[in-house]
Amino acid sequence: MDQLEGQESFTLRQAEAQILSWGQTVGNRALQAVASQAGKGYEGPRLLCPCGGVRKFVNYRQRQILTMLGVILIPRAYYHCASCRTGYAPLDERLEIGNLGLSEGMQRALGRLSGHMPFQEAVETLEEIIRLSVGHETARAVTEAIGAKLHLSHRKAVERAWAGEPIIPPFETRAAVYRYRRHRCAYPPRLEGDQDRCRLRCGRAGP
Repeated sequence: MDQLEGQESFTLRQAEAQILSWGQTVGNRALQAVASQAGKGYEGPRLLCPCGGVRKFVNYRQRQILTMLGVILIPRAYYHCASCRTGYAPLDERLEIGNLGLSEGMQRALGRLSGHMPFQEAVETLEEIIRLSVGHETARAVTEAIGAKLHLSHRKAVERAWAGEPIIPPFETRAAVYRYRRHRCAYPPRLEGDQDRCRLRCGRAGP
């Protein structure tokens, strides 16, 4: 805003960009403050691990999360299990932070864009819209993770359909599965009957 005050002339584009930047800065500070209220996730010196071993508290480790409002830093209690050799941060689970270092909002935005265009183009488009940059490999990992979940959900739906259950998945799910497979040069499961189309009508005809 200060850059615009005192100027006799400026374009709408300049004003819009400046205000968006200001809003994102304020939003980032607010989100950082809210995240800090969640604490650090310390749950004692030892925790039971699903493998049957014991997760021991190691230290506090700061994690960088890219959100729709920019990067925030979250310090969390970190535990490690010597039996299965895996790490665990309770706060990650509580805040629903995945392994990609992206907020759910960022993952959804990137996943939607990547479902319509190549990875690099999706990254460039997202950066242009919200002025944040995401790496090419991150875009690929997000899209493949979403695609894997949709594929599993689709397969289960197909199995239930063949079992005689009248299941019709939401349009968004069908469209997402189709987009994911289209960009991977693959087709939905090819089933007998109905002109070789999936009984759930979530994709085009097989080859």
